[in-house]
Order: sequence, then structure tokens, then C-alpha cells
Amino acid sequence: MTVAVDAPTPLRLRTNLLWTLLSNGTYNLAQLGMVVVLAKLTRDAGKELIGVYELALALATPVVALSSLQLRTAIATDRRREFHFGHYLALRIIGTGAAALVICGLSLARGGPPLTVLVLVVLGLLRCVDALSDIVHGLFQQHERMDLSAKRQLGRALGALAILALALAALRGRLSPLATLLCAALALLVFSVSVLLGWEYHAAGKLLRRDLEAAAPVRPLWERSALKRLAWLTLPLGISVMLVTFTSSIPRLLTEHYLGVAALGVLGPLLYLPAVGQLLVGSFGLAAGPRLADSFLARDLQAFDRLVLQMTVFAALLGGAGLLVAVLFGRVLLTWVYRPEYAEFAPVLVVLMAAGAISLVASVLGFSVTATRRFHAQIWGLAVTALAALAAGIVLIPRFGLPGAAYAVSVAATVQVLTLWVTLVALRRACRPEGGATIKSGAEKR
Repeated sequence: MTVAVDAPTPLRLRTNLLWTLLSNGTYNLAQLGMVVVLAKLTRDAGKELIGVYELALALATPVVALSSLQLRTAIATDRRREFHFGHYLALRIIGTGAAALVICGLSLARGGPPLTVLVLVVLGLLRCVDALSDIVHGLFQQHERMDLSAKRQLGRALGALAILALALAALRGRLSPLATLLCAALALLVFSVSVLLGWEYHAAGKLLRRDLEAAAPVRPLWERSALKRLAWLTLPLGISVMLVTFTSSIPRLLTEHYLGVAALGVLGPLLYLPAVGQLLVGSFGLAAGPRLADSFLARDLQAFDRLVLQMTVFAALLGGAGLLVAVLFGRVLLTWVYRPEYAEFAPVLVVLMAAGAISLVASVLGFSVTATRRFHAQIWGLAVTALAALAAGIVLIPRFGLPGAAYAVSVAATVQVLTLWVTLVALRRACRPEGGATIKSGAEKR
């Protein structure tokens, strides 16, 4: 059933992009800031604690990604309003509950000291709360009101960073390092739940009350037939994103397996620096997603190609700039951001920056493929990428150590670009109307 909608006035693409840059920039820098805080406030135990933190993310993120089914992207590109927001929310609650159980099982199955297991569980649950928050931001994105999303992302990111820093500073020396990290993780979990229920869902309800889609507060809709159709539609997208996150987790998991948790405590912080570029490209992709979806739906391939080309050029230039910074100032950067002992890994950072530049282009292609709503089309390529990352990691990490992990990341990024490019070309050809002509938008006709 298609729902008629009289949506609130959307913002311009440029305005949405600026708001998205602000929110994503702050959020991603806050994630980097958490690792920096762990490195600087935990002293001698820093690498081990960062290793545990990174291990928790590596275990939980693919599970949450699969269970989330990328419903944020699905609702943002649902231009025909095929489903109510309540359907998306209900499916996200089901998936998040399942993810929480799996994360607890994986943490217990891995074993280790009880405190370590508890840290893994709490940080995994924190990822689950983030997933429940993410669906609300998908609603804001659907209405092209990234200002509503940005304000809440800013508050969440800055608040979480402040809480982590205060908890570590207050408990340092009073508890063991792992116990300190556990208390900080519990404080973050309580904060995230409070923001979700007291601020984000309230804003979503206000937005829906301005929309003909709903006149009631935010609540899930447990309509079995609609949930089945939505789950079936988005399952390929969930598998795709799970493969992406699993690919990024593979070097971390193999590094911890072959080299130990302290080595992961080095690799993790290094991987955050190339990821800074993702906040810019990701912001561009989130803001442009609805426009890409509209162009593809109207078979306006000229507008679609033009926006994809602009994003690709931007990603390539940004990646090249990051690589240049790593070559010229890698040691200084690592010393300043983290601690002096990280400076010896500057050559590893250069390789990771090169891989990051390739990944930026892959992100653009991924956003473009997702905007077509042919969610199943990229699964094969992402599966190949994950297998390439796994094979490269198994071969290179035991032989070369941390540089081998960086080489494995580069191999995966290259394979991902190639497979996504092939997928996008195939989708574009399938979209072309008979006779090869593209349908111009109403604005271009005028």
C-alpha cells in the first residue's frame, strides 16, 4: 500500500550537505577522540584497552549491520512511501533484539577473563542502541531535513566523548584498567539510551505529526505482512552492509588472532585516521542519496551520472590529499594525535592512507548502487571483497605483521572498487530506456 504524504518542506541539497558534514564530522571525530582519550588517559595499559575496545567493535559491528538491514537507507530512498515509519521501527526493534543475543553469545564463546567478556557485551549493546537511533535519523533523511539529524548527532557525539573522558579520569588509579573501561562503557550505555528515548524519538514524533503519514507518537507497527515484505526487500541490503563491515573487521580480528590484543591496539588507532575522509564522502552520499534515488527512478541518467561523477572526483582528490599528509607528516601526526610510541608505525599509516583513498571511491560507488534500490545487486561483489580480505589477511599478517594487515586492507579496497564499478555499470544499462535515450527531469525540460 502506498501512503499519500504531504511532507514538511525539505532543505536544499547544499544546506543538507552542510548540516550532514557538521554532524558526521563531529560524530566521526568523536569516535577518533574516544581512541585518543583511551591512549592518553590509560598510560601503560592503553594499547591493551584499545585492543579490547576495537575487538568489541569488530565482533559487534557486522552482527548489528546484518540485523539492521540498512533500514536507514531504505527509508531515506522510499520516495513512494511504500511503508510507514512504524514498519521500519518495528523491524529494527526485532533485528536489534536478535543482534543483542548474538553479540552476547559471541562474547561468551570467545572466553577470556570475566571483565573482558563484560566489556565486550556492554560495548556490543551500545552498538545496538546506536542502531535504534539510526532509524530515527533515516526518517529525518527521508524528509531531507538533515538539520534535525545533525543537532542530535552533535549532542550524542560530544556527550559520549565527554562522559568517556570524565569516567576514565575519575576512575584512573582507583580500579583496574579493565574495570575502569567497563564502568565507562556502562555510563555510555545509559547516556545513549537517555538520548534515544528523551530526545531523538521525541523529535521523530514531532516530524510525523506534521506529516499526513501519522498523527500519533512514534510507535512500531506490528503488521506481519508488511514486515515480511520490508524484510525481504531489505535483506540483500543488510547482507551487503554486513559484508562491508565484516570486511573491515577481518584485519582487526586476524591481527588480534595472530599478533595479540596489543597489536590490535596499534592497528585500530591507525585505521581511524584514513576514516576521517569517510565523514566528508559519507556526508555527501547521505545528503545526495534521495536525489540519486529520484534521478534513477525517473531514468534521468544524465543527472544521475553527473552527481556520481562529482562525488567520485571529490573522493579521489580528498584521498590523494590524505595520502600526501601521511607521507610528509605521518610521524608528527601519530605523535600528536596519540602518543610518541605510535610514531614508529608511520610507514603502516602511509599504506592505510592509500587504501583509504581507494575506499573513498568505493563509498561513492556504494551510495550510488544503493540509491537504485536494487539492493541485491552488490552482494556478489561484496562477498568477493570479503573473501579477498580474508585470504590476504591470512597470508600477509602472519608473514609481515602490522604492515601485512595494511596490505590486506589495500587489497580489499581495490577489489571492492572494481566489483562495485561493474555492478553500477550493469544497473545503469538495465535502467536505460529503449532507444538509448534518457528521460530528462521536469526542470531540464523547462
